[in-house]
Amino acid sequence: MASQSTIGIIGAMDVEVALLKKQMQECGEVHTTAFSGMEFIEGVIGQTSVVVVKCGVGKVNAAMCAQALVSVLGCNRVINTGVAGSLDARIEIGDIVVSTDAVEHDMDVTALGYAPGEHPDLHLVAFEADAGLRGAVTQAARDIEGVSVFEGRVCSGDQFIGSA
Repeated sequence: MASQSTIGIIGAMDVEVALLKKQMQECGEVHTTAFSGMEFIEGVIGQTSVVVVKCGVGKVNAAMCAQALVSVLGCNRVINTGVAGSLDARIEIGDIVVSTDAVEHDMDVTALGYAPGEHPDLHLVAFEADAGLRGAVTQAARDIEGVSVFEGRVCSGDQFIGSA
C-alpha cells in the first residue's frame, strides 16, 4: 500500500501512462481493485513515490480510480494526465496545460433551478486545483525545453467534442 506522501497519477488511455511507467524506478506492488478492475502500479519517479494507473475513458472511471487511489492505496494527491483539445488557439500539440480549476461541460440540472454546470448541494461550478501541487507542476513543466506551458480552466465531460 502506498504511503501518505504518494502521488496518484491517472491517465485514461495506455498512451497517456506508457511513458510514466517507463520512467518508474523501484517498481513495487501491482494492485487490482475488485470494484474497478484497474491495475495500480506502485513505484518511484525521480524522488517521488507514485502510483500510476490507466483508468479508461470517462468521468465515472476517473472518479472510481481517484477514489481507489485515495481510499484504498492511501495517495494524498492525484494528478490526471492526458491528451486533450483546446479552444485556445495559442496552445499547440505537445504543449502542457496545468489546470487552475475544472468544470464539467455536460453537468446540467437547470430543470431543478440550478445554474448551468452547478452541482446540486455543493453550490459550485468549478473544482479548484491544489495551489501547491499546481505550482510545482507548472514549475517542473517550464523546465521542459521546447514546450509552452499554460495555466487555466480545464473542461471535461462524457461527450467527445470533435467539431465546431
